[in-house]
Amino acid sequence: MVDTRFAQFLYGDIQLLDAQKNPPLLQRGGRGVQNKALDLALCPLDYYFLSRRKHSHMFRLISYGCTLSLLFAWQASAADHRVEVLEEAAPADAISEEIAAQLSPTGLRIIRGTSRKVCDIWLCRQWELPEESDPEEEVVYPFQPGQLIGVVRYNNKGGDFRDQEIVKGVYTLRYAHQPVDGDHIGTAPSRDFLVLLKASDDRAIAVLDYDTLVEQSAEAAESTHPAQLQLVQTEGDAETPSMAHDEEHDWWSVRFEGKAKQGDELKSVRLELIVAGQAEE
Repeated sequence: MVDTRFAQFLYGDIQLLDAQKNPPLLQRGGRGVQNKALDLALCPLDYYFLSRRKHSHMFRLISYGCTLSLLFAWQASAADHRVEVLEEAAPADAISEEIAAQLSPTGLRIIRGTSRKVCDIWLCRQWELPEESDPEEEVVYPFQPGQLIGVVRYNNKGGDFRDQEIVKGVYTLRYAHQPVDGDHIGTAPSRDFLVLLKASDDRAIAVLDYDTLVEQSAEAAESTHPAQLQLVQTEGDAETPSMAHDEEHDWWSVRFEGKAKQGDELKSVRLELIVAGQAEE
């Protein structure tokens, strides 16, 4: 129910109707108001039209419809994500010279809603791929576990695929496989992940062994589990860079492309990385 004194304070010269004589006005048809924010959004138009009484029912419907449309539009736009090319290099003061030399001079910025920065990503100029081998089960990408893929910067607090908190800062991104054991069955669409390591600790480009990778990534997550972002199979010939939304799981992923060398062959590799959304565990 609206506090008439507060409404009177907000809308001064508008003549409010007495709550006892006109309960539908303040109770929204006698059902009561559960969302105070929505109530305050509706009441300026509501009281304006009702103070004039004539055609008040029609105007109330119009005011409700317009206000709800604006609210729903705002909520939808706030949830949307987009990607932009970032015309700047990775922060030199946060990464080693050895790693900085491997990175592209431009990056990608993922933005949520109108302006909230989710993260910035810089890929390696070129990835070295191992020679062809028999693919592992549920593995999509040809990288070597422990291999450096790029660098990510979180301008605000973020979250990984397990909904672990990612503290604001700069991290290296290294390729990893999810273990094949009973603890991970059905928790991800593939075994391909990028794990995050603190850039202040991960200073060399050399491939890391599994134990070092897991240990340093868990330290980055300040937990017993690595900080990880899920890689998924990119579908079709979608433009890169671009965003994709899995509505069933509410996953937002960025699609991008990098250069790779396998033996004497140069090729392009397209990746899709979930940057917003969590596993269903």
